[in-house]
Amino acid sequence: MKHILLSSLCLIFGICSSMAQNPGKMKTVNARVSDNHLLIDWMATDKPGTAHWEVQASTDAKEFTTIGYVMGEDPNQTTHFKFKNKLTHIKPGYLYYRVLQVENDQQVFASNMVKLSK
Repeated sequence: MKHILLSSLCLIFGICSSMAQNPGKMKTVNARVSDNHLLIDWMATDKPGTAHWEVQASTDAKEFTTIGYVMGEDPNQTTHFKFKNKLTHIKPGYLYYRVLQVENDQQVFASNMVKLSK
């Protein structure tokens, strides 16, 4: 749905944001459950110009929904990023996760998808 909306905005306003599949910008994405929390962490190899990160989830590995944000480009930040949220705040049934790196120029890069094993 979000992709359709972005495509529509692109056609109407001529503002396009492309999404590339993990061009080496994110090395690893891990997802796990611990103490009733969803924990996702990743390493970025190239973060200059990053506006923010979007953590997305899916029940079918096709349609993704943004479940949270992590702010980008902090000169004091390492290349290791983390997202933590209580499972009670997350829609039941999500098994697949990915991270989008949204840059200041609106380019979007997607990590590889990871499946959370129960």
